[in-house]
Amino acid sequence: MPETPSTSNTGLSVPSDSATPPPPPTSKLGPRLELGYVRSTREALALLQRAGVSSVALANRHARGDWGDIDAPLRTLNEEALRNKGEVKSIYKLQVPYPETSRTLEETICCVTDMNRRITTFMLPEEY
Repeated sequence: MPETPSTSNTGLSVPSDSATPPPPPTSKLGPRLELGYVRSTREALALLQRAGVSSVALANRHARGDWGDIDAPLRTLNEEALRNKGEVKSIYKLQVPYPETSRTLEETICCVTDMNRRITTFMLPEEY
């Protein structure tokens, strides 16, 4: 017998006998961090464009506390920074195609919000 979809309070259709609960309403997934003015270095913008990744999408992840590919100590520092108005840093690994060599390489981009929450900057690690 096929599963009968049901609609959760988020408007998503999920199977009625699904073991996975629906995601919480988006209002509970709002920003944890004010970004201020969002900017990008020239090199970071070129990397985002080459990877086909939206800076808006990454900025939203950063604001919601999805700090990407960071280690546990940096995650702890970010959590402390949210409470104490410190700098918050995300690191995202991007798959970047290089058609001229028929290869895709993993490249890294950083997203940093200053302690005053006035500026968030996308940059390459070597620009940090």
